[in-house]
Amino acid sequence: MKKEIIYISYDGLMESIGISQIYKYLINLQGDYRINIISYEKKIDYQNKKKINHFEQKLKISNLRWTRLKYHKYPMILSTVYDTIKGFIVASFLIIKFKNIKLIHIRGYLPGLIIFPLLYLTKIKILFDMRGFWPDEKADRTNLSRNSLIYKFLKFVERILLQKSEKIICLTYESIDLLLNKYHYLNRSKFLVIPTCVDTNEFKLLNKNKKNKNKIIFAYLGSVDTAYNINVILNFFKNILKFLPHSELRIFTKQTDEFRNIDDGYNFLSDNLIIKNVEHQNVSEELSKCDIGIFYLIDNFSIKASFPTKIGEFLSCGLPIICNNFNKDILGIISSNKLGYIYDFDKLNYEKVSKEIIQLVDDSNINFKCSNFAKTNISLKIGVKLLKEVYDGI
Repeated sequence: MKKEIIYISYDGLMESIGISQIYKYLINLQGDYRINIISYEKKIDYQNKKKINHFEQKLKISNLRWTRLKYHKYPMILSTVYDTIKGFIVASFLIIKFKNIKLIHIRGYLPGLIIFPLLYLTKIKILFDMRGFWPDEKADRTNLSRNSLIYKFLKFVERILLQKSEKIICLTYESIDLLLNKYHYLNRSKFLVIPTCVDTNEFKLLNKNKKNKNKIIFAYLGSVDTAYNINVILNFFKNILKFLPHSELRIFTKQTDEFRNIDDGYNFLSDNLIIKNVEHQNVSEELSKCDIGIFYLIDNFSIKASFPTKIGEFLSCGLPIICNNFNKDILGIISSNKLGYIYDFDKLNYEKVSKEIIQLVDDSNINFKCSNFAKTNISLKIGVKLLKEVYDGI
């Protein structure tokens, strides 16, 4: 008899993050278990019958069951309470229906709230897939006060989940050190790291033939706010243009409207700046036309537990990376393996930096080094293998 597993995600299976970080993992898992997925789908996906049918067929082939719930956003707190209660009812029904449930995999803190009563009502083992320090992300990015009742409640939930979980998945080694420093009674053996992995069959190195060494094409991918400071990148690019005047900064983001407000003071960059909303399936092709991936993360406590998806996507497409030193894991990856540069953006000699960038792009081996690192360290294949080992071991 196959071991039944419940997998709960508050992210939708059909949105970009769900496709790359949930769907592709689960359909590639093979083992003596059957996975029952509970996900919360955004309205636009929930009503897309054609898309739903496509996912259902793919999941069925992989022996996966899928219960999709509608995600509610407003009113903010009440909608979350409603979603939590509904998820608890569905999870409880699955436990009753499939008596062989051995494990509940919760992806993030909100799924932890959904199954919170089950921590005390059943002996089912819990896998806590943290995805970062969510309460502290809210404090660092949305100004949630660390003295507020909401923050204190979420930290209480964090503590209980860490205590009750059989295994805990983190994105970075630094986050494990921080948790063990705070919760001294936890055993390091409970933790393992599975970074945000990349599908190297989708994001791959295409032919790189640099024709104009003076025209460096920088790629910025994803969000331009909350965890990120796009103004730092725009200022960096403005100064780089003084030494590499023909270079381009290509910003691939869905936040094109938000960017218009940010861009008010940078209209003079218009000839060298491209802003595009690119569908997920076309991102790899766009990155293949660029030379360097670049971004700046706001340095704070919660970012120590983050591993942005774009890291793997840049590297897998053969792009070295320029970013700031926002956590020890990224510093180790980029600096130790010479896959780009970690800069203090407040203290730059741009003439020196421009020469370093030319040297980086001129390295005939750099694209292969980046792509090979992704394949051997943070590929989807490796992520699936690690997750399978966790499922088999619990």
